[in-house]
Amino acid sequence: MTDARRTIPNTGHAVVTGRLAGAGKVRVDGIVVLASDGGSPYADVLRTLCDQQGWPLVEVATGEAAGWSASSRKASLVVVASDDAPFVGDTVSAVRRSTACPLAVLGDLPVADRTRALAGGADAFLPSVADAEEMLVHLQALLRRSEAGDPTVRYLISGDLEVDLWGRRCQLAGTPVPLSRTEYDVLVLLMRHARRAVRLETIIQEVWRTRAYQLQTNAARIMISRVRTRLRSGAEGTAPIKSVRGVGYEFSAPVLEMDDGSVRRPGVELGRLGLASSLLSMASALRDRAFEDAARYVVDVAVADNHGDAVAVFRSRRGLIELVAERGHPEEYCRFMGSGVRERGRAEVHPDNLDQPVQIDDIARLGSRATSLRILAAHGFHSYLYIPLLADGRARGGLRLMSRSRRPLDPVMTMFCSAIAGLLSVKLPAEPPVMLATS
Repeated sequence: MTDARRTIPNTGHAVVTGRLAGAGKVRVDGIVVLASDGGSPYADVLRTLCDQQGWPLVEVATGEAAGWSASSRKASLVVVASDDAPFVGDTVSAVRRSTACPLAVLGDLPVADRTRALAGGADAFLPSVADAEEMLVHLQALLRRSEAGDPTVRYLISGDLEVDLWGRRCQLAGTPVPLSRTEYDVLVLLMRHARRAVRLETIIQEVWRTRAYQLQTNAARIMISRVRTRLRSGAEGTAPIKSVRGVGYEFSAPVLEMDDGSVRRPGVELGRLGLASSLLSMASALRDRAFEDAARYVVDVAVADNHGDAVAVFRSRRGLIELVAERGHPEEYCRFMGSGVRERGRAEVHPDNLDQPVQIDDIARLGSRATSLRILAAHGFHSYLYIPLLADGRARGGLRLMSRSRRPLDPVMTMFCSAIAGLLSVKLPAEPPVMLATS
């Protein structure tokens, strides 16, 4: 069957209505934002393509509205359809303040204006498109790239500091922190490698996109100093970014990585107070159980309800970290952890401070510091959430959820799992008193 095309009046552009309309569709898990000043025929082409491809479309008439829609509703693609250079420039700037999603410009502009739009953050410029088929191919290519590299993490949270990766926003104790694009990129890089020293040349290569290390050293140090100044908080005015002598810089506080909650997991009912009911049921079931039995119950329920692909409860005792209960882990991992590991080798359980909850999206970023993590990575595990079990003001164990997905838990599920850890914490047996020697 040949393609049938409908020509857009006064443009010569055609919309694919036959075979290509349903072939090779690219799925989107967000919206497509169309920003148009009302005078572009490209808008008609895009509306029809979105309808044919099943892409949810949101239309706006200003740059600020485009930026807001793209960040508040998680855009998979933003398209600016206009032949007006100021409108295009303002919209690209507003969108790039809000999101890093793919951005295409459809319009006929002079070379200088096209260059400014691309330099300002546009990913593709499609002037004088012959027909809708070519436009569709370009947009699908952008969406495939977005799908391959789509950040499943939305929030980086460390104490009072919260970074919204999709909105490219940062706030400290609820107050917005004004960061330039480079300052923001430096902060995100260090937070994504929390508790690890990042070499200065690595920061320059990743943020400035150059290997001319010596030429950017002073600029990088000045930029990092600015970020530290903006993040100073508390009576002592301390910031979590520390310099590591002879190496580079480190974000020294633990970081929770969370998604936006847009993905609903099978077996997890967030409506009708479903999680609250589940928590009450679990509290009732744990009431008369000893710690070991309670730990086994928690890991069974957590895996059965799809909170994680593998769940484990650990206890710290007599200088060892012991695996109390687990479900879903490979046999190789269970054999390795079976006899316990020394507390100073706590990276086998969790690579950071055992007193703090931490969540990351991919254990591959932790390197090869721990045998247990290498085993889990080899069996297809990626993200994990660790929550300490606290008693007497210190960590005496931990609850850890592993997933084969690179999408971490959202804030609601993270709080739910933290509440479960709290229930387990009260079941920890009392430690025997230290016997003092008598004369």
